Amino acid sequence: MEVKVAKLLDVRDLALRSWAEELFNSLAERKSKVFVLDFSDIEFVSRSFAHEYLKEKQAFGARILEKKMNANVKQMFKLAAQLPSKKNIKIVRPAIIHSL
Repeated sequence: MEVKVAKLLDVRDLALRSWAEELFNSLAERKSKVFVLDFSDIEFVSRSFAHEYLKEKQAFGARILEKKMNANVKQMFKLAAQLPSKKNIKIVRPAIIHSL
């Protein structure tokens, strides 16, 4: 099933994590084993949206394919995919802050 993301969410800039959740909640209501998400009218994706999107995609029960992403959108998804998850960040020693 093909879904135009901009039309479904009624936005051209994807800035909020909640919009990724809304997108996948909407897909879950549809009965399909494969979704093709058309990003053709999306001009901007925030790192927060991209991170949440990738997390939701990994947990989703159907196959998700993307098409027609502009270069900036593709780059943000690549960047978000490379960031460590909060689970993988270790604090070696606490920072000490001194007032001057």
